[in-house]
Parts: sequence; structure tokens; C-alpha cells
Amino acid sequence: MLASVQEAFENASEMQPTGEARIGELETTVLTSMCAELTGGDARETAIQLFLRNFKETDGSWQDNANGNNGEVYYNANGQDFHVCVMTQYDGFGRCVKVGADGGPTECGKWTITDCDATDVEPALRKAFQLMEDNLLCPGCKHELALGKDFGICEDCARNWNTVPCSKCGNHFGYLKENGKHNHCQ
Repeated sequence: MLASVQEAFENASEMQPTGEARIGELETTVLTSMCAELTGGDARETAIQLFLRNFKETDGSWQDNANGNNGEVYYNANGQDFHVCVMTQYDGFGRCVKVGADGGPTECGKWTITDCDATDVEPALRKAFQLMEDNLLCPGCKHELALGKDFGICEDCARNWNTVPCSKCGNHFGYLKENGKHNHCQ
């Protein structure tokens, strides 16, 4: 559909008489992207919808966890394999979405966990998709994925700031041991 919109603008531009204003490339690009946003048809949103559909089709992952199943999906984003789980929380009052890299340079030692409402899992799954898309490892703990728009620092390390940086890596964020180094910098 988007290609046909762009083609229509280009045809209209070519049909203009000589000396008349042309529909420029910028206008075509802006109007095409606006159409994509309004119809939900851009490539990123399509990828998110396919990701969400994986969970909706997996038995027990989207519905209430009455049968004891946790939803698990393996997903590949930008050439990196990820493992994503939807689980009922231990207190039974909510759910959480866990995401971690299964290999490669950002393989996590622990999961990045996002809490969510028991009935509305979609916002947390969208955040998991964004974590996989950004694929940034927190420089403070070297364990959790952290969103690039949040300065690339996970929530744990954001609560642990030090005026004196780690003596090995130079990072101010994350828990420092008594010798002035992070656990992973020992």
C-alpha cells in the first residue's frame, strides 16, 4: 500500500505541466511515513505485531496462567537470539516479562524483567521488543539489557551511582566492591 501511495505522488508530480510546482521528494517521504504511522503499516510495527502474535498463539502465554504454563518464545532480532518469557509473579498478583540474550556479545548472566498487569501483557512485551532491538548491555553490571533511550543503564545500576568510578573500567554506575571495582571487573 505504501509503495502505491508513493507511486501516486510521483505520477502526479510527473503529470504537472512544465513550470508548475512539483511534489518534492521531502513531501513524498513525509506523507508516505505519515500514512504508514496512521495505518500501522511501517516495518517496525509489523515486526512488533508478529512478535506479539507469537505469544498470543502460544498456549498459556497470553491468557491467565490457570494451567500453570509460562509462555516462552525464542526470537531473533538483528542477528541475536533472545529468549522471552511471560510468567506469573511469585505473589500471584501480576505477571512479568523476562528477556535475555541466548548468546553472542550481549549474552546476559541474568534476565531483564519488566512487571506488568495480569490482564495487559502487551506493553511489557513491547518493551521487551525494544530491549531486543536496542540490544545494549548495561555498562555498570554487564548483566542486563538496558534501553538506549534510558542512557544505556539498567534500573539496578541507575540506583547505584558512585562519585569515584570503578578503578578498572571507569564507570560511575553500578555496585562497587570495597576494592573500588565492579564484580565483573575483578
